[in-house]
Amino acid sequence: MIAPVRLAIVVSHPIQYYAPWFRALAQEDWLCIKVFHLWDFGITETFDPGFQQTLRWDIDLLSGYDSMLVPNISPRPGTDHLLGLVNPGLMAALRAFSPDAVLAFGYSQWSLLELGLRCPWPLLLRGDSHALAAASVNRGLKAWLRQRILKRAAGHLAVGQANRDWLLRQGVDDGRIFRAPHAIDQARFRAALPDAQAAAQALRQRLSIAEDALLIGFVGKLEDKKQPLALIDAFRQLEDPNLRLVLVGSGPLQAAVDAACATDSRCRRLPFCNQTEIPQIYAMLDLLVLPSFVHETWGLVVNEAQVFGVPALLSSHVGGHPDLILSGQTGWVFKAGDTSALKAGLQEACRSRALLQAMRPVVMAHAQNFSYAMATSGLRQALSLIAGKPL
Repeated sequence: MIAPVRLAIVVSHPIQYYAPWFRALAQEDWLCIKVFHLWDFGITETFDPGFQQTLRWDIDLLSGYDSMLVPNISPRPGTDHLLGLVNPGLMAALRAFSPDAVLAFGYSQWSLLELGLRCPWPLLLRGDSHALAAASVNRGLKAWLRQRILKRAAGHLAVGQANRDWLLRQGVDDGRIFRAPHAIDQARFRAALPDAQAAAQALRQRLSIAEDALLIGFVGKLEDKKQPLALIDAFRQLEDPNLRLVLVGSGPLQAAVDAACATDSRCRRLPFCNQTEIPQIYAMLDLLVLPSFVHETWGLVVNEAQVFGVPALLSSHVGGHPDLILSGQTGWVFKAGDTSALKAGLQEACRSRALLQAMRPVVMAHAQNFSYAMATSGLRQALSLIAGKPL
């Protein structure tokens, strides 16, 4: 019997989108994984500056796979700055596991940067950078370090087409790029669908949203890059009294969003919803809008909504739009930062609630193209390249 490949996975912290994939990988007989978390965000009560509140995910993120938390000595832990992940014990922990290969999720924080530069084992990288907003500037120390790490890596797991295009532009050989799409726990969301539909109907009633009203939704952090105020501005220019807009989330722009919603009775904000609560939100929506400007690496909220058959209107800066949106079939794309284009996109998408309802089967079918099984397939191909033989 061939011994399984020993794969060390290094990731910033327990993440609701990755934990189910790690559980699936732990069931593969050709693979032996251990996950090294560099921070305890998500499993302990922690303040999230993006949501402007303390939170802890209300689902299990640690069971079903082998993992360890590597002590982080950063005085200000986080993923939003270079010194947010400082883990002096990481290399020793990896050596104790004795991996055949290492899969690192990114290289923007100190420990991951150091791993990218010094990793003595074959290294796979999985990131979600793209150049949909602006081309990367290949100058300076940051660019030099990035190029060095990208070239050192034995392989790259591309989460989507824009990410793949970015890797190619950085000089990565096409033969070292493998598709491992961004995915969510579709099984959990599908299992929640019946209860979510009942809860959604009750929620619409509590919010005094008529049964035949067309409900547009925004789900996420109320921060500048996600442009919730631009969405409200464009929505208010639509005169259809049968339209409704609900923004679900919290963040630095919360007060401004509340003030803007107060000027239009068709618009309102709902508070942040945790993982077990969010299915009812998707179940009651007719259209999801993500109008982000610049730094939207993918838009996993769209993956979640698509499981419920919800079409989406995305800005051209959303990294997942080339993969997630089939124009007129699963949604639409508008020019980022252009409120007139956003308004036009809303007008096109909201021509008919019946049209949006008719799109649901296609949207749900398209969601199947972004699964953990497909991500595992890409990982297996990458590890086969490293091993020099099929796995």
